[in-house]
Amino acid sequence: MRLCLLPFACFALAVQARAEVTLTVSDTTAEYSDVAFLQARLVNGELALNGQFILFAIEREDAEGNFRSVGEATTAVTNSDGIATGEIRLVNGWTSETTHELKPDRSEEERWASYSSGEYRIVARRQGGDLNIAYGTLTIRREQAALTVLPVTTVAGYEPTLKITLEDNGDNTRDWDFENGEAVQSNKVGIQGRTVSLYMDRNGDQQFYNCTAGGTCIDGHCVQCQSDEDCPGSVCDQGLCVAAAGENQCSVDEDCAPFFGVQGLHCLAGVCVAEACDYLGTAMTDKKGQAFLRFSTIPNEFGDPNVGYHELMLRAEFSGDDYYAGGGSKGDLEIAPGPLDMRQVPLTITRNNEQVTEVGTTEAVALEVRAYLSDNLGNLYGFNDKPYQITEGDCSSCAEDLCQDVMHPQCLIELNPADLVFEASSGIFITEIERNATDGAFVRQWRPTYSDDSEVRFSVRLGDLASQTQTIRLFDTSGCGCVATHPMTMLWWMALLVVRRRRRT
Repeated sequence: MRLCLLPFACFALAVQARAEVTLTVSDTTAEYSDVAFLQARLVNGELALNGQFILFAIEREDAEGNFRSVGEATTAVTNSDGIATGEIRLVNGWTSETTHELKPDRSEEERWASYSSGEYRIVARRQGGDLNIAYGTLTIRREQAALTVLPVTTVAGYEPTLKITLEDNGDNTRDWDFENGEAVQSNKVGIQGRTVSLYMDRNGDQQFYNCTAGGTCIDGHCVQCQSDEDCPGSVCDQGLCVAAAGENQCSVDEDCAPFFGVQGLHCLAGVCVAEACDYLGTAMTDKKGQAFLRFSTIPNEFGDPNVGYHELMLRAEFSGDDYYAGGGSKGDLEIAPGPLDMRQVPLTITRNNEQVTEVGTTEAVALEVRAYLSDNLGNLYGFNDKPYQITEGDCSSCAEDLCQDVMHPQCLIELNPADLVFEASSGIFITEIERNATDGAFVRQWRPTYSDDSEVRFSVRLGDLASQTQTIRLFDTSGCGCVATHPMTMLWWMALLVVRRRRRT
């Protein structure tokens, strides 16, 4: 019989013999596509067990309440503190046990047995000894996605390309793409195969409208159709399905009663125009997480968008899915005036900031003649905008500083605003040409002189290009001391004469 000479030592051996080996698992969270760190601790009473193998697995509860394995298991060894840490990459397609979410023909079982946002059960098993087992909870969150809208520079009326990037905000080392039917590792952070909605805030109110009353947003307006094929049994007339061409006509807004599937709001140039909208369409990200969409910058009936630098006019929205969180982003749009079109140049003749329609031949007044350079869409050139025209051929036929590729490679001819000439059929200009630094208008003072003509014709010319004419009526005031009188004043004089004649009678 074995004797215990030291009573305390005997007591310690007895306690250790009765101690229970326990395995515990810590709950943890991780985002999709990142690494989940699974941790378990193995102790015998208060004594940490070192060098023990722990198998970690992830399980998910099915509709019947049964837990089944998801993904691949991993093994870790306990350290001197009895702690084992396993790592599992939460990205589909990394191993054969999960199916990449972009595989188009995934079955319901493949969807269920792959990683997505939600709660999973962590199972830790001791390999050897008493084969202890413990459970914990893994919460997979949607990965944060960084959406970026790149700034766009274009020319009015042209179709620039809007470019966005959608990136994995928490993974800066590697990603998994879906190519040729399988998941392929890549060293970039772009999120592939996601649909992004794109907008252009036409009126600059920082509200991004889609078609609330039905229809599809096309070039800034909600339409019901684009061709007759969209209207079974009828025809497509200005975006609406009607019985016959020409029925979508109007003279006042009241003629634009609601049409089926789209709301007609107002009458424009004899046609019912539906509600305005900012929606451009959708685009899908490629392997680099980039998406592209061409859009039109032709202004609508309100002149939007106009030329200039527009902060945060472009917007992209990603609605998110079971793997990546949604979000939005805005970008800037800069629109330069198009080629100079002198036929669109507006001329105004004013006196004391009021429009003038007639003037006497000898009136001692100075009228202000104001001209704005304009492109073919009616966009006005600002003070810093240089007028230009486009020549034939590509950039190989012109100097490098006259080559531009905002639209496509082509040569420009720059015109000098200082060469602008004011012309009048009679009278004299009494000041030199000045240019307003605020709105870019060219201004010159003019005074009438005696002329046999009944009107004065004003125009401006730049090189061989001439504007449309603006006219004012010219009446003879020579030798009679007459001055221009407002028509309402003449009516009062005539009424006074009638009253005086009645009194004499």
